[in-house]
Amino acid sequence: MDAPPTGYAETPVPAPVSGSLYPGVALTPTKWPVSVAFSVAALMTLSTIGVAILTSQVPSLALERSDGDVALRLALLTGPYVLVGALILACAARMPGGVAANVGLRRFVLLPGALVIVGGSIAARLAVTQLTVLLLSFGLTPPDVDITRLFPDTVFGVAALVFVTVIVGPFGEELVFRGVMLPALRDRWGTAVAVLVSSAIFGAVHGSAFLFLPMMAAGAIMAVCYLSTRSLWVAFGMHAVFNLTAVGLQYALRAAGLM
Repeated sequence: MDAPPTGYAETPVPAPVSGSLYPGVALTPTKWPVSVAFSVAALMTLSTIGVAILTSQVPSLALERSDGDVALRLALLTGPYVLVGALILACAARMPGGVAANVGLRRFVLLPGALVIVGGSIAARLAVTQLTVLLLSFGLTPPDVDITRLFPDTVFGVAALVFVTVIVGPFGEELVFRGVMLPALRDRWGTAVAVLVSSAIFGAVHGSAFLFLPMMAAGAIMAVCYLSTRSLWVAFGMHAVFNLTAVGLQYALRAAGLM
């Protein structure tokens, strides 16, 4: 098992891609406590559950209703991510080194970084597909969720869906799981444990036993994408492309009458 990093050294800006994942070098100038990492993950999970309970108890807010108020629904679905993201950025701003360095929001070399984003999103999609097929072969049933019905089929509705699933959601989750949790665990137990544990929790918070392994695999690939550049923008880009393909696929299945 690899050892925890022994110190912090800022990489050149923009950060180059490293196949060795920057061994021995801390990801952030100030160490995030592991307790904080688990706390922000729990806060995001609990606030998301709170939104789910609220929408299930108030008929006018039910997410199954495609005719619901778009602005209100947008506020409800983005709320947990905005809350936790703002808390993390506020904490990072008070740390030595500044906000960007303490959550990994570093610039990256454009072409190699773009290749990591595209390659990582393809690898994640293939891994999720293969694991989904494997789980189906064991007779397990996937969750019956159609995210394209969260908003009306209007220009504003589709734009709101993309905003939630491709921008706000990925950015908030990357701040929690790769921006805070991954470096906190890596500083204490090394890269392998950090990737495994942060990815397992990432899979668990998606709230489905069926999705646990596929999303854990996707989370691990996102973690490697981050570690290869020390830039959270790369992980966010990969996550955004990954989610965009999921949204596009569900719209395509609906158009074909398969959902």
